[in-house]
Amino acid sequence: MKNTMKKILTLVLAGLMAAAAVVSVSAGNVLTDKDLANQGDLTGGYIIGWYPGWKPESHPNWWYPSFGDLEDGILNKDAKCPTCSRACYQYVNITGSNVGFIYLCTVHGIVTPTLPVPPAEDEKPAYGDYEIRTSTTRGGQITFNNNDPIQKYDSRTVYITPDYGYICVGVYLDGRYVGVVDKLQLKYICADHSVVAFFEAVNTKRDNAVIVETTGNGTVTGKLNGKNAGEIGTTAIKYKDTLTLKFNASKNYTVESVRINGVEMGPLASYTLEKLYYDVKIEVSYKWNNPWVDVDTHLTAVEYVTENGIMGSPNQFMNTDEFQGEKKVNNYLLCAFLAEMADEADVLDTNKERAEWAKKMGVVDENTNMSMRPTYAEAAEIVMNFLRVVEKEWDITFTDLKGVTDAKEVAKEIGLYNAKTYETGRPCRYDVAEICCAIAQLDAE
Repeated sequence: MKNTMKKILTLVLAGLMAAAAVVSVSAGNVLTDKDLANQGDLTGGYIIGWYPGWKPESHPNWWYPSFGDLEDGILNKDAKCPTCSRACYQYVNITGSNVGFIYLCTVHGIVTPTLPVPPAEDEKPAYGDYEIRTSTTRGGQITFNNNDPIQKYDSRTVYITPDYGYICVGVYLDGRYVGVVDKLQLKYICADHSVVAFFEAVNTKRDNAVIVETTGNGTVTGKLNGKNAGEIGTTAIKYKDTLTLKFNASKNYTVESVRINGVEMGPLASYTLEKLYYDVKIEVSYKWNNPWVDVDTHLTAVEYVTENGIMGSPNQFMNTDEFQGEKKVNNYLLCAFLAEMADEADVLDTNKERAEWAKKMGVVDENTNMSMRPTYAEAAEIVMNFLRVVEKEWDITFTDLKGVTDAKEVAKEIGLYNAKTYETGRPCRYDVAEICCAIAQLDAE
């Protein structure tokens, strides 16, 4: 027996339930260009010019070179003057594998840092056959898996690593934008290369909302900064926090998918969220493992009645893994299945007791022939009587049925009505499952 009645009056159908929980995500895995609000300030088509309020006649001795070559360069506003460390504009010009930086400071004007002089051709073998030149803005670094001189056809892995409180917002390989990545694989090297990485500071004090929607039956438990946090609901964490989540499917369920900010992550068992600096929406889907060999339709309704113990196989000894949804039901079984929904006290142990309860409570008349198979219209009358009994016993009101006194209107509300077969058609087990499922979704107050 299942304690189902109070649950079905307040919860959505098990197959459609949405519960608050928290799911893990690595910020790096879900970061996309769309998440970078300031990316438009960092790339493409900027020409160096006057900073606001600057007057050239005030600085007649400033050297102002031609910057026509910077039309395809990159502008970074999160930079500091190499001379005085004041915030300033930094321009990066990429030409082939060459990377050049120029700064525009409100105090020192245009500052061109002294760059190492490239080795002469006869000196180049001391550095290997080829070089990978790297440049970064403030907030991160570029490293290699191997710092030995690069010989022809060598391979290198280039790692782009932000400092604490920073994120990577763009990487360029040989002047070509390759996206927001944490590493590059360079194979069969036979030319010089350049790698430029841009980093941007994030708000490490921000409360980042983690909002989760789940479908199906399962829970999410977690550890916050290494300590058990129990079952997790919608919460907020800061950049410094580490939240590790575990997805726990209920019996007869498995994790079907996890989506993080719309990105499909697959059927994860657990995940970790850390260094978070933006809000995250997580959608977890738990899939029902259908135990019925003959069921491939009405899955949501069959799932509901199966998992709530309302309807089992009609077979007692053989073929008990068959639901036999097309099999017609009589008044006896219809009343028994409805009574099982209302048996919150778990006192009705058999179908006979449940049918007797239905007669006692006025769901059906004492003289009703329980062996007869009802029409849809007659079944609608029984369902309407059952719902009124539930309202009285539990002191609730089904808001969708306020003022409804016609069984046909009830049938329409729960999806039992069919204009052609309402008076003559007879419900089957699939129909009863749909009835129970629809009742579970009725709003009550």
